[in-house]
Amino acid sequence: MTIEMIQKQYELRIQEKASQIQMIHKNLAESRRAPEYENLIAKAVLTLQNNWRIPAGELKHSGLFPSYHYIWFHGFWAWDSWKHAAALAHYDPVLAKEQIKVMFDFQDDEGFIADCVFRDTTIENHNFRNTKPPLSAWAAWAVFQQDRDVNFLTEIYPKIRRQHNWWYSHRDHDGDGLCEYGSTDGSLIAAKWESGMDNAVRFDHSEILQNGEGAFSLNQESVDLNAYLYIEKLRLMDMAEILQKHHEAKAYARAAAELKIQMQNQFYDADTGWFYDTSIDGGTFIKVLGCEGWIPLWAQVATPEQAAAVRVKMMDPNHFFTKVPFQTLSASHPDFNPEGGYWRGPTWLDQAYFGVRGLHKYGYDQDAIAATEKLLHNTEGVLEKGKSIRENYNPLTGAGLGAENFSWSAAHYLLLMMAK
Repeated sequence: MTIEMIQKQYELRIQEKASQIQMIHKNLAESRRAPEYENLIAKAVLTLQNNWRIPAGELKHSGLFPSYHYIWFHGFWAWDSWKHAAALAHYDPVLAKEQIKVMFDFQDDEGFIADCVFRDTTIENHNFRNTKPPLSAWAAWAVFQQDRDVNFLTEIYPKIRRQHNWWYSHRDHDGDGLCEYGSTDGSLIAAKWESGMDNAVRFDHSEILQNGEGAFSLNQESVDLNAYLYIEKLRLMDMAEILQKHHEAKAYARAAAELKIQMQNQFYDADTGWFYDTSIDGGTFIKVLGCEGWIPLWAQVATPEQAAAVRVKMMDPNHFFTKVPFQTLSASHPDFNPEGGYWRGPTWLDQAYFGVRGLHKYGYDQDAIAATEKLLHNTEGVLEKGKSIRENYNPLTGAGLGAENFSWSAAHYLLLMMAK
């Protein structure tokens, strides 16, 4: 294909996007919030569009940068890609599928997927030192729910299945069915990166363990990772049913049911009413009140009683119900750093979204709506024209932090406005 043909192809795609933007406006206009948030809808969609890049270099599919505004974000990251795709699915399923496929182009035979890949490797090389949290089945199923493309499921299902199995063959140090974050090179920093929460307080005292050649784990089992794996089992089950792989669907259903009980028993502390990471043997809680504690609500792993206890802390202003709520670390923690803490205090829209959805799933709709209103109204410049959507936000002041024009924040604003 010539350069002229490629350019023409993407000019047509841009024309399609104009109608797609009109469609998302129409869909959201039917919600109760639409008139008030019209500027934000346009801003979020345009942020995603402006971060869209066509294939180049070693990349065979298009996708979204986290932020064109920041040079070190000129690539595609795995869990960013899953989150982008979940939002894009609502108005551009073609691009959503591209965003998923681009990461699976860098999957090895065992199922490992690179942490991030770059269009221009003179800026930075692809990162194979670690991967990112598993949300690809969740993203692929979100796309399928919009366009019912069975051919896409047929193509992607075996790849996601292989990725899912990789976690248990390379990141389950003691073989107990509960996985850990880790790295391929044995470095502690890459293992923390694998969580996506690079400097989270819960990893401050972590150590590295070797599982095998090129496979290392942190010496703690993480509650969010296993909640994601639980959701992946359910979505793989759904895909298997559509593809008439009924034996595989039943196997995933059984495995999910077993994992749910394991998680309720190991990661929940009844004394404090929160879900925590634990030591590798499951005997000791790593008692850091962080955003990972409500991921079991989003995954619907928690019992109703456990969810009720978690909800109390989520809605407590001394912990998580701050001006911009559901930040990464409780405001009561001595290491809480709301301004420059990165994953030690600021509010990230993806984790806040998981918190909102978790409350909805257990029937705490008014709490979820109250949190959503704060996330929309108390973040600096989000509802104003000419102000970019930021990487994260100060939970106490609402000030925007980190990179500007940030894709997954934009994606989750769209998802928040569609959340029910």
